Amino acid sequence: MNKFHYITIYLVLLFGCGYAFGGMLMPIVEVYDGDTIKTYMPLHEKLSKTSIRIYGIDTPERAAKSYPTTGKLGRAKCRKEADMALVAKAVIDDIAKGSSYMVVEPIKWGKFGGRIVGKVTINGVDIADELIQMKLAVPYFGKRKTKDWCK
Repeated sequence: MNKFHYITIYLVLLFGCGYAFGGMLMPIVEVYDGDTIKTYMPLHEKLSKTSIRIYGIDTPERAAKSYPTTGKLGRAKCRKEADMALVAKAVIDDIAKGSSYMVVEPIKWGKFGGRIVGKVTINGVDIADELIQMKLAVPYFGKRKTKDWCK
């Protein structure tokens, strides 16, 4: 058997077992923003780094990393959106305190950027539901985005 066969068998077992138990346990590497968490899978180095797009929500776009000191908006359209994005990220960071892992289900490939889309639970908290309740996210299922965070 070559490396391809081992990787294929590993992926089948990994994803298959994950579904059998209600989701995959994946490491939290970084909370990127309100709807994306960076993770990795123990695969070939070029395939190991990936992001999880939290299913069912859209959050404000994050500003440039230097925003707190420079005011650069980055992908955010206004200061209100940039500030809300920071709060959404902070909420997930707070929920994830003391936990190195998240449960991700159901898993599918995202349409942009090679991300995985899935329902994310950390420390028993459904992240999408929590952010929607806090008005830091709106329901989103891949159609046209309708929320203007600057209003």
